[in-house]
Amino acid sequence: MVFKSSPEFQRVLDNLVDLIVAEACDFFDVRVGKELVITAHDQEKLFAENYGYLPAQKRLAKIHQRIMFLLRPIKKNRVQKLLKGFNPVPTLEGESWWTLAREAVKTVKHELEPILAKLNTQLQIDGINWYKRLWQDLDLWEKVAGTLEIPEYARKSLRSLEDTLISFEDAVPLAYLKGELEGYPVKRTIQHVIVDEVQDYAPMQLHILTKTFPRAKFTFVGDVFQSLHPYVWQAEETLEGVFNDLALKTVRLNKSYRSTEEIFHFCNGLLGGQVQAETVLRHGRKPATHQVRENEHIKRLHDMIMESELDGMETIAVICETVQECRAIFDGLRKHDPILNVSLLVHEKAKFKPGVIIVPVFLAKGLEFDAVIVPDVSAEKYGEEYQRRLLYVACSRALHSLRLVYTDKASLSPFVHDMTKELYILE
Repeated sequence: MVFKSSPEFQRVLDNLVDLIVAEACDFFDVRVGKELVITAHDQEKLFAENYGYLPAQKRLAKIHQRIMFLLRPIKKNRVQKLLKGFNPVPTLEGESWWTLAREAVKTVKHELEPILAKLNTQLQIDGINWYKRLWQDLDLWEKVAGTLEIPEYARKSLRSLEDTLISFEDAVPLAYLKGELEGYPVKRTIQHVIVDEVQDYAPMQLHILTKTFPRAKFTFVGDVFQSLHPYVWQAEETLEGVFNDLALKTVRLNKSYRSTEEIFHFCNGLLGGQVQAETVLRHGRKPATHQVRENEHIKRLHDMIMESELDGMETIAVICETVQECRAIFDGLRKHDPILNVSLLVHEKAKFKPGVIIVPVFLAKGLEFDAVIVPDVSAEKYGEEYQRRLLYVACSRALHSLRLVYTDKASLSPFVHDMTKELYILE
């Protein structure tokens, strides 16, 4: 996902588009027998000048239409010539005329088949086929990517493409390639576009938006620290790469109204103090870490939920790293307490219900809860650098209460362990 959303891969696709267009411009003189229909030079002129305002595929389609128009009188003349060659010449009144006319048309059509087949191949761009070739043909890759190596995992989606399935990671590059070759679905009447959660958009996606709404002004709203793809979107410099010909105005919203001061400073600590913001002075309990026995994990989570309800917390979320973890926690809680009012929220179309919710971190973003429990804050779950921000998103959903749990068979996440102990309590 990271590589195929990167500016480096966008440059590879730009080079691929240039190569595709160059090959498409390899025109040839079109002849029917000895009769010249159109020269290669005339086609080049049509492509570069007359239809130069259009994207490549539409220019080729226009040239194809032009050639079909020029072929019309030639086909008609050849049919008439064949009819005149019959002896005796058939008359309109006779049934034989229609029979011979059909034969003449069939003969001319058969004569033109090789020419039309060659034109259809030359004047048609198959973007998906070119995209497949990119992962199969090393010579092609070197032409458009130079010394950039193909990440091995990037080839895996080739199997899906062979099965006529487009994986999520290929959807944006293919949409970009299609737009560059065939044109974007332009909406010129839209004057302003607001993009929320912009930190989860790759530069290529933003490029598609700007091409789709060419007359619009844009407002982007986001928090780089909540990026689900942190290697794709680092800071506002990402926008500068998309709008490199325009001046960007950056407005920093540096006041946090969601969490208590204690939770705010803890979340800030998860990021190594990178957050440049202030918090509204509303105090509460410090976040708490709980090491529990592995065989009592579900029971202790249940106890924490009950305690949160007794403390008057109306919305309680157990925020997991993955959907699989959500299902395991949900099943465990239901088995432990069949009458517990708990809901599983694992896809975007699920209805949000009051009470206790089990939710993966990627769906929790944008939501807020009175109390949040992170059921596994071990180094295994949150040990890699890209997982730091996932933990930040999970913890920053809490308004009043934040608990982090790990078992005695695991070690605490380094992002919590290494921060100053003044920011949380051990329970």
